[in-house]
Amino acid sequence: MLCLDTISPPALAVCPQGPSFALDGSLLRWQRWRMRLGFTGREGLVLHGVAYDDGGRPRPVLHRASLVEMAVPYGDPKYVVFCMAM
Repeated sequence: MLCLDTISPPALAVCPQGPSFALDGSLLRWQRWRMRLGFTGREGLVLHGVAYDDGGRPRPVLHRASLVEMAVPYGDPKYVVFCMAM
């Protein structure tokens, strides 16, 4: 059984040299990767123009990709579903 009355300490992400990515509007640059980020109500996160920098030449990897998630609670009806992603 899941106990929800305990409080965990907050998770901290520390980057002493600063972030390893740059975000300029919807353009994300991370290491040798470049992509545009978008969001739609139906699909959620959408990646556009994903490319890898190969010696100064961008190599296209994906034109468009979306990350859609839907969770359907099948199984034992005695467990209550607290949240559901659609």
